[in-house]
Amino acid sequence: MYKKLMTLIVIFVFVFSFSGCGNEKVNSTKQQETVTIKFSWWGTDTRHEATMSAVKKFQEKYPNIKVKMEFGEWTGFQKKMAVYIAGNTEPDVMQINYDWLQLYSKDGAGFYDLNKVSDIFNLQNFNEKILSYGSKNNIVNGVPLASNVKGLYYNKTTFDKFGVPIPKTWDDLFKAAEKFGEGYYPLELDSRGGWNLAATYVQQKTGKDFIKVDGTIGFSERDIKDLLTFYKSLLDKKVIPNLQGKKISNFDEGKYAGTYQWISNSEKYAKKLKDKNQELIAGDLPVIDDAVNSGWYVKPSSLFAISKNTEHPKEAAMLLEYLVNDTEGIVAMGTDRGLSVSNAAKEYLNTLDKTVQFDATEKLNAIKPVLMNPYFENTLIQNICEASIEEITYDKSTIDECAKNTYAKLVTTLSVVAK
Repeated sequence: MYKKLMTLIVIFVFVFSFSGCGNEKVNSTKQQETVTIKFSWWGTDTRHEATMSAVKKFQEKYPNIKVKMEFGEWTGFQKKMAVYIAGNTEPDVMQINYDWLQLYSKDGAGFYDLNKVSDIFNLQNFNEKILSYGSKNNIVNGVPLASNVKGLYYNKTTFDKFGVPIPKTWDDLFKAAEKFGEGYYPLELDSRGGWNLAATYVQQKTGKDFIKVDGTIGFSERDIKDLLTFYKSLLDKKVIPNLQGKKISNFDEGKYAGTYQWISNSEKYAKKLKDKNQELIAGDLPVIDDAVNSGWYVKPSSLFAISKNTEHPKEAAMLLEYLVNDTEGIVAMGTDRGLSVSNAAKEYLNTLDKTVQFDATEKLNAIKPVLMNPYFENTLIQNICEASIEEITYDKSTIDECAKNTYAKLVTTLSVVAK
């Protein structure tokens, strides 16, 4: 009897203790601390809606993580972020531009090392080349969201109107201009696009990078002269209108039958034309015969990074993993930032209709693009390049004078910004 009583007591104590542990665990889960992280990005209303939808789903999946969102248009956003970063008050997770790696993290210490949270954020979903786009000094500072290249897109409706085939080569562009009616042009370019497109042509001829990896200028004064000469020929042969005549309405109406845009922006232009019963298609990326390289620059459309000052690296990494590698997050984010380069997105992307963005990406993959140097997007460098295009457009100086002055300004400016 005594032994039976003792046995019952032991069983009772064991069961009671075990159930107590279970309650303690449940209570611990219920009382799990709520963590708040900040997340910032820029873009259009379409991007804002998609990103907010993804964040909402993330918070439903992880109710103990609250995400405070800050977003806006690109204009003014970079200046705001510069203030945050200078004061070490930047958001925990942020969309960053490609050139920010040079601006804020030349040694790789400006942003959080994603290798430290690789047990949460799966870096294995990206190949080494893609990860190199967001790395400095072998430190993964940011994860690229998509590959982006500025390509040529054409209004097929206008080309069909004049019985002109879609250009495949540089010569085809000039031939198209000869067959277009008065007030119609095969292509439109702004001042930045004028420089960049002409730089592609020169790079194909020379094999030189406009800006070298070390931040010094790769083009010679002679190369810049050739660049400006090629741009002037586009103007003189009426391949493009001058900058003064460039109006968005002319593109919408089909008078400007081509545009030079990032892949990530292509669907926006396709929609504009579709609304007017016109069709936009992705053009081939022309390369001269015997080109040294393709000359077409590729870069990340943008990147996601974690603040080096974050107090919640685990939760920040969980948000990144959800947005970039989780199918639910990938679907919610959509393709506004481009076609995801995460292996986790392949199955989802294969279910989508083949759009202009898909076609442009296939054309990009068909060539060997050149990785753009981040200094190419530095505001000071871009201002110099744009000013030179405007000088030639409005005959404010000769090509020789402009090339000489532009080269000198670029050398001086790069020596400062690339320190």
